[in-house]
Amino acid sequence: MRLRGSSRLLWSGPLLGIAVFVLGGCATEMAEVESPPAAPMTATPAAPWAPQPSPPTTPEPPRAEAAPPPAAPSPAVEAAPPAPAEPAAPKPIEVTGVDVQEAGPGGLVVVVAADGPITTYESFTLPDPPRLILDIPNAT
Repeated sequence: MRLRGSSRLLWSGPLLGIAVFVLGGCATEMAEVESPPAAPMTATPAAPWAPQPSPPTTPEPPRAEAAPPPAAPSPAVEAAPPAPAEPAAPKPIEVTGVDVQEAGPGGLVVVVAADGPITTYESFTLPDPPRLILDIPNAT
């Protein structure tokens, strides 16, 4: 069965309209939403327009130029403030004791006693011979 030109137009028009409707609906659902700016934007009012004054028709007499006033003396240069004192190096702490206790199967607890607070430390192991290293900065 062969379609005539007018029937083809009747079918393609509604199909095209439906396609536009569906794609338009999808486009609004997938559109990026931008949040409004945090502060409302305000426009500064423009200065009212005024016509330029016309140049005077009679020339002005020449003006005598006065000598510029003497330059004011520059203020005295202040001495730079002294540099802040460097913080004193913390007093070294002395390790007064080390105790090792068992903590279940295959576990150990190392207790280190010192004459001051131990704020930071690093620990690592060495494989041959097996040993545990505790590095306590600023400790003797």
